[in-house]
Amino acid sequence: MNRLKIAYVSLITGLISLTSLNASALFEGEEWWVGGRVKQGASLMYDLEGQGAKAGPQNFLIELKGNWFPTSNITMVGDIWLRGDWLPGHSNITQAGPTSVNPADWFDTNAVPRQSLYENGNTFGHDAEDERAHNNFNREMLREFSFKYRDPDNRFAVKLGKFQRGWGQSDGLRLLDILHPQDLRDRYFLGETDEVRIPAWMGTFDLNLGGTAVGNMFGNLGMKDSAIELVVIPEVNHSQITLNNPYEGGESGGVWGLPLPRLVDTQSGLGIPFFGALTRDREVDKFSIDDAEYAVRFTFNSMGADWTLNGFYGWQDLPVAELMGGELMIGSNTHNKTDAIANGGAVVPIDLATTVSA
Repeated sequence: MNRLKIAYVSLITGLISLTSLNASALFEGEEWWVGGRVKQGASLMYDLEGQGAKAGPQNFLIELKGNWFPTSNITMVGDIWLRGDWLPGHSNITQAGPTSVNPADWFDTNAVPRQSLYENGNTFGHDAEDERAHNNFNREMLREFSFKYRDPDNRFAVKLGKFQRGWGQSDGLRLLDILHPQDLRDRYFLGETDEVRIPAWMGTFDLNLGGTAVGNMFGNLGMKDSAIELVVIPEVNHSQITLNNPYEGGESGGVWGLPLPRLVDTQSGLGIPFFGALTRDREVDKFSIDDAEYAVRFTFNSMGADWTLNGFYGWQDLPVAELMGGELMIGSNTHNKTDAIANGGAVVPIDLATTVSA
């Protein structure tokens, strides 16, 4: 079985929710409430090529949320999640480990040498066991910690902190909902959009133009209930994915992992023998005004429908593979720097032009 082919996996899914799909209040007072939810899903993969049916993702979500209203104009929200997959291994699909190159695959159109790539002694790719629980507090567990002030006359509202804001309602199609990257590590059929978005430390300013001179001007043009929304996101994130290292007998990143970049000769269209791909993340500053993302939206009602004009200046969320150069490893058939040197070989850096010409 060629692991680099697109795998069509069919899922039978189910959902058990011990509370409502949204957080419900468990304890509350006049100015506060604390609640949560527990959500458990189950799935069966029944169309795996050559492997029959197997247990699929068993995703869970535990949420604890609290709201505090010290005044009628101020709202503070805290929201913590713990989520993951009870069965991240999905049987032998995710066995990890190096293997030798299969010569029969060297010139396969879709083939990449299947040996594991090493850096600092670790195989390239993600271990599916990392998906058992997403427990990094700031990046994965803290979903919201925000302060919101609304003007008593409902003229404007300011919100600061860590939270998410969705644009548009497209029933599964992500057309305008581009403010936040997505967490694509757990592809679960019954997941909600707020579970897929990655929140950020940000600020928003909503201005209601109704009753103002500008709003009256738009109203005379048939554009009612006009408003402007400004968004500043100084914390830049990217979509989370799982990378695979395909090899004989399995994939290190699991059934939903994305494969390594394909190395294909531009002239013949065939695979290139003795080459492997090693990827490294290149990210912008985590918190930066220079690298921040900015957005603006103008909304109004006309002819019985809601209309929006949206503008966004920011970064692409999904990864882009870019060839930066290469390294010639003499003395190792698994691209292991340590082995190459120990075997009396060498590691020779190659610039981009030489790598492309090779």
